[in-house]
Amino acid sequence: MGRERYFGMRGGWLTFWVTVAAASDMALYDQGVFGGVIVTPQFLDLMGITGEASLQSTVTAIYDIGCFFGALATIWIGEKFGRKNTIGTS
Repeated sequence: MGRERYFGMRGGWLTFWVTVAAASDMALYDQGVFGGVIVTPQFLDLMGITGEASLQSTVTAIYDIGCFFGALATIWIGEKFGRKNTIGTS
């Protein structure tokens, strides 16, 4: 049985575009989750950013950037340690 093509691709290009899609999706999903956190008074007080709109936006941007690069890093981490070890399950 040969390798099947998905969306006209296979191999490295398929892996690349699936990873880009997954990373983009998780960044947007995480943005939605974090949007619910960043408005809570408890979080703002804990982080000391109450009333600091510029700092709140910086924290949100850094969170999104971390999510994006974390998702991309799973290409190499998953390849090295395996899928189950990468997500921490047994």
